[in-house]
Amino acid sequence: MTAESILIEYRITKDSGEILSFDVEIDGQNQSKPPALIASNNLEWSHLKNHQCFHCPLSDEIYCPVALRIGWVVESLENAISAESVDCEVKTRERVIASRLPMQKAIYSLLGLLMATSGCPHMDFLKPMARYHLPFSSAEETIVRTSSFYLLTQYFNEAQGEEADYGLARLEELYRAVSEVNAGIINRIRSRSAQGDADRNSIIVLDSFAQILSMGDKIGINSVAKSFV
Repeated sequence: MTAESILIEYRITKDSGEILSFDVEIDGQNQSKPPALIASNNLEWSHLKNHQCFHCPLSDEIYCPVALRIGWVVESLENAISAESVDCEVKTRERVIASRLPMQKAIYSLLGLLMATSGCPHMDFLKPMARYHLPFSSAEETIVRTSSFYLLTQYFNEAQGEEADYGLARLEELYRAVSEVNAGIINRIRSRSAQGDADRNSIIVLDSFAQILSMGDKIGINSVAKSFV
């Protein structure tokens, strides 16, 4: 049985009155649909071979799936400045979440959603979380949600006779791979010529979350775990 498609709408309003709108449609397989404009454009920076991640298992695709999904955001924000304060509203079928925050934090939330649903094999384990998207999440919230979803997956794996990783060992490995994807995307974006830095810095914020769950930094998990005992 396939889940139904959902729509997540981002509205970023600058103090100048300019409104940036980004509608993310996620299909029943928890994958976002690339905008037709970006899909039809021959954007060199988004080609798979341009700064391709060393651990990328893809070879036949023309475009990097992550770059293809975030391209419209990068193009729209090429002159944005990270520290600029904006009003951001995120609308789903169930609720509306609004906050005033730096542009960088608004964009990282949007990019995180798009990257998780891009179809990149290294991002696939994050796809179920996208269906229950939590905008502007803190580091601790990200840890709790990711760990919870991962452990729930292990429960279902075990129920189907597969091996279960309740020690989160595999999760750390998965996040190290995500960190490499983030680094590759940063290199792609740097290959473009633009004055703004919000898009690049937003990937850096995402990468910091990935490193929280890496082998080299288990303190984040341990500190959150204390709130459960």
